Amino acid sequence: MCEFALNSTVSSATGFSPFYLNFGRNPSLPIDVAMSGVNDCTVESTSTYVKRMSEALDLAKRCYLRLSSGLLFMQIVREGI
Repeated sequence: MCEFALNSTVSSATGFSPFYLNFGRNPSLPIDVAMSGVNDCTVESTSTYVKRMSEALDLAKRCYLRLSSGLLFMQIVREGI
């Protein structure tokens, strides 16, 4: 359960959960499926999915690089390099 919680929590560094970046959707618990019903499933086209995931991964990468460059800057300031 702990791993599930970590993988489904939105990261402040990327703005996405690790689960979303891996699978392109947020995870569902059995209670979510039971409450929503079977007919609530929508399917998007492959091209739409690829475009959406490419944009999400690109945004996550830019956020991570921005964060990591800031952390590198702070390390340089602290160490007086």
